[in-house]
Amino acid sequence: VTANMAAQQAQTPPSTTQNVPATPVQTPAQTTPPPGPVLSLDEALTIAEQSAFDVRTSESQLRRTKGRLNEVRGLAGPRVTTNATYTRFDKEIRSTSSGSGGGSSVVQPIDQKQAGVQFSMPLDITGTIGRGVKGASATVRASEANVETARNTLRLNVRSAYFNVLRAQALVGVAEQTLQNAQQSVRTEEQREAAGVSARVDVLRLQTQLAQAQADLIAAQSGLALAKENLNNVLARPIETPYSVQEPTTLPDVTVDANTLTATAVTRRPEIRAIRYQRQALAWVTRAQEGGLLPSLNLTANYNRNIGASGNQRDYTAFATVGLSWPIFDSGVTRARVQQAREDERQAEIQQEQLELGVSLEVRQAMTNLVNAKSTLQVAQTQVTVATETYRLAQVRLQAGEGTSLEVTNALTDLTRAQNQLANARYNYLTAYAQLQRAVAADDPNAAPPEQGTGKK
Repeated sequence: VTANMAAQQAQTPPSTTQNVPATPVQTPAQTTPPPGPVLSLDEALTIAEQSAFDVRTSESQLRRTKGRLNEVRGLAGPRVTTNATYTRFDKEIRSTSSGSGGGSSVVQPIDQKQAGVQFSMPLDITGTIGRGVKGASATVRASEANVETARNTLRLNVRSAYFNVLRAQALVGVAEQTLQNAQQSVRTEEQREAAGVSARVDVLRLQTQLAQAQADLIAAQSGLALAKENLNNVLARPIETPYSVQEPTTLPDVTVDANTLTATAVTRRPEIRAIRYQRQALAWVTRAQEGGLLPSLNLTANYNRNIGASGNQRDYTAFATVGLSWPIFDSGVTRARVQQAREDERQAEIQQEQLELGVSLEVRQAMTNLVNAKSTLQVAQTQVTVATETYRLAQVRLQAGEGTSLEVTNALTDLTRAQNQLANARYNYLTAYAQLQRAVAADDPNAAPPEQGTGKK
């Protein structure tokens, strides 16, 4: 019996009981790493931020917004245009002199060639153009915050997909260990049947469990393949790219209370910064619309050169114009536009209030999920310890002739279930922590918040 107990202990997975905060992570059963280079979580995050579709789209939108800002700035600057014309008439026009000579001169040649240059510049005497530039600048800052929003969401997606691969890999390990235990149980029971101390039905029961373990292993391996393909998709790289994942050495913990995290999240979340900048842009738009009935002033200078001038034509002409335009009445168009702009401001203010409330809820829910996941993980660790010992004792009793194969079958089923629950609990905890990281927009939720600011200038 002592020898059998030693053999069973060598076949049985070790206990995985551990404290959650900052302690080494142990898997229920180890499996052979798949082929391919090791991809750490930090490397996966770096790859995703460089190639993920949502981030690239947000960056493209940011460049477009900067182009719009440059366009608005250009509207306030000078413009220089050149022109050239060639005119050909059906015939030239001559003037005949009535003097003694009787000669004639060309009044209008058969063709005319002219080139010119024009300089124009608006004079922003009411500041309307300047308000448009400031509004466009605020929109650029809002787009920059939107890029950070896309990156923050992407980091959660990458972490979740990465932990799903680790989860699937751990489940494969559990399935492999279960298969090994089932194979050993079948061999032992077949030997007992040959010795005449076991019935055939006991062997069949264990063989059925072995077949189920083989099917579970195939399903777990398929789940691992799908999880790895999904992570490649999140990283925006070829689905078939081979790699292996790296198990985290510790489980992180949070030492800050929910109220502090909520206040920190309102400061850090890029979505809130974006809506604040958007409100600034809308405020400048409103002020620009209020100038719809204000005067505008434009300066224009022209220089035209007549090429091959003849007759009474001058070689060149030059003139400058200062134009003042002052709309007196526009049938209420300006007032309507101002009203629309102010309502846009009010809607943005409501959206900010809603967003801040939503961020507060998101942080508190993430904290609750993390606490629940931590409790579940601790229970799962205890269950694995109990199930491991129960399975060991069932095998010992069977070897000593005091137990039955049914006890071994049930104990192995309970052990497999407990190990699967432990694997799910571990990566549920890590996923809940990733959701909290996203909620507070920080890789380390325990870190001090940045300098307080609203983004207003």
